[in-house]
Amino acid sequence: LYEQIAHGYAQILLTFVFNVILFVRVLRQKRRVGQRLSSSKSWKLMIQLLGICCLLLVTNGGFFLIQLVQLLWDENFGIEASGWIYPISLCMPPAIAFVCLATLKKVRERFI
Repeated sequence: LYEQIAHGYAQILLTFVFNVILFVRVLRQKRRVGQRLSSSKSWKLMIQLLGICCLLLVTNGGFFLIQLVQLLWDENFGIEASGWIYPISLCMPPAIAFVCLATLKKVRERFI
């Protein structure tokens, strides 16, 4: 149970919290220096950060939820879904690169 919470849900929660803190810090620093944060840069940053959070939640959230319910209540919960959720959770590390590449216009135009 400790591993589930410490390495599963805490990872998702901390990633979201620190991404929001990083974005707020960038906005405050730009405002303090007197520079304007261009809308394209801020959108790229927000899409990358939220994309990584959503990807982590989609790929690992279901897997951790099924394991937590199996540990606490019903050992047979999600047995059918585990067959396709576990491979999805393994796809997260290579998929992060594609989430970040989606916001880079020049790179995206090269590949498309």
